[in-house]
Amino acid sequence: MKTIRIFLKGILIPLVFVVILAGEAVAYPSVSTGDAELKFFKECSVCTSIILTAAYPATISDTSAGAGDPLVGSRQVLWIPSHSTNFDYRLVAETSPGSNIWTLATSKYDTSQNNPLNIFIGSEWGGTPYITASVVAETIDFNTGVLNFGPVIDLQTFNEGALGSAVLDEFSQFATGTFSFEFATSQQLANWVRNPRRDYWMTTTYQTTLSAVPEPEVWALMLVGFGLIGFSLYRKQIAGETVR
Repeated sequence: MKTIRIFLKGILIPLVFVVILAGEAVAYPSVSTGDAELKFFKECSVCTSIILTAAYPATISDTSAGAGDPLVGSRQVLWIPSHSTNFDYRLVAETSPGSNIWTLATSKYDTSQNNPLNIFIGSEWGGTPYITASVVAETIDFNTGVLNFGPVIDLQTFNEGALGSAVLDEFSQFATGTFSFEFATSQQLANWVRNPRRDYWMTTTYQTTLSAVPEPEVWALMLVGFGLIGFSLYRKQIAGETVR
């Protein structure tokens, strides 16, 4: 029991505090967009089964450094390279009947195909970007209005010095991140999706946030460091009890 008590006091509890304090102290860079148009439509001659989404370009409205950062006002474009339009997904099937949560595919015919979505942030579409990244969509939830993505990869930055953005400088230190995508939803929209013969178009708005996070191996190194700190505290605790 004494060994367990010493372990809890010397390693586990200090380690928990260190992790909490580290999490609060580290603020990762992020950029968010204002409202932009999101369109759902049905592509077939009789408006039946295929439903695609088209996300129109958005504008960066805020960053982790505040609205005064030079990145504010930049355009964000989302697109799948194999598609001619900005942003296309087919809603394949509900994860369970009546759930209003759908799996996605980037092919009209191969429902297992899900190509990465490219994120482009720059002063103008087609020009030199400030930030590019790649991410894969997993599901779309019409209950909460969330398009769920996996981890962001291939995060790259350009023109850091020329733009003079503190957030862009911070982004340059990361290669991975997260991407949140929220849209204005309603029961009407969910019903429209489930009913293949209701109207041809449905339009709403969306917002996104792109954040940088360390790669998994960086987290592993951080945890090793926390463990060493805890072990050091544990050794000091043992030494103190030995002296007494």
